Amino acid sequence: SLVILEAQWREHKYTVNYEWWEWAQWSMASKEVRYTEEFELPDNNDSFVKTGYTFSGWIYEANSYATWTILSGLTAQDNGSVTFTADWKANTDTQFKVEYYLQNVEDNEYTFAETWTQEWTTDGIGQADTTKEFTWFTFSGENENNILTGKIAWDGSLVLKLFYDRNKYTVMTGESMSGDVEDVTEGKTEDGSYRYGKRVTFKATPRVWYRLARWYKNGKVVMTGDNKDIIYTWEYLEVEVETWMVVSGHFVANTDTPYKVEYYYQNEIDGSYPESATLYTWRTWTTDTEV
Repeated sequence: SLVILEAQWREHKYTVNYEWWEWAQWSMASKEVRYTEEFELPDNNDSFVKTGYTFSGWIYEANSYATWTILSGLTAQDNGSVTFTADWKANTDTQFKVEYYLQNVEDNEYTFAETWTQEWTTDGIGQADTTKEFTWFTFSGENENNILTGKIAWDGSLVLKLFYDRNKYTVMTGESMSGDVEDVTEGKTEDGSYRYGKRVTFKATPRVWYRLARWYKNGKVVMTGDNKDIIYTWEYLEVEVETWMVVSGHFVANTDTPYKVEYYYQNEIDGSYPESATLYTWRTWTTDTEV
């Protein structure tokens, strides 16, 4: 008898897998396809977002594919599998923060001043702008608390920190023949310099029969009060250090300085004058002027 055998062929199948990213809590379902079957690469339809990145397609065996690409026959292995990995392009507008700290007046600590938000590429290296200026302050490049660079986190959590020292200025007192001006500030420095913003105090001591009329700072009259037309007289001056300073007092002569007029009557016998005044009177006039 004749036996006829007929061969039957089954088309191989394989599984298509999708990976989004390593921190993903969500995944796309795998799909089983036949070797010759065509399938379409999906779009994520904004159903999953990787902060700091933009989804741009798929990668398989170092090849990039756009969404909606139609493929088939990726592997001939029966019951094999292929895996497409989501391709995420780093955004160039990921934010990071730079915090600025300014040195205190009375101690070496620093106080937060402001935050500046910048943008750069996700996972790139963010750099703080050390050229930013604060009036009366200088960036402290050697401060160990500075954080000048850092990797930009996808979630915008990178914070850089910059510390600025207060400028120091020399404070001097001007000389006067009519009185003295003394720096009586507590905690006075040996070199006469103070940090910007330090409140310094000066004491004026006029010569006898003189009085303090006004204060000068760097050659300009220091006035206080609401009425700017009035020159105030006060014993102490307290000002904040802003720059290199010379503080002086303007002393004026009193107009009621007493002086004595003595009268000597001539002796009618020998024409001489007595050693002591016969009488005297007191008068007043301006100190150090001719009478």
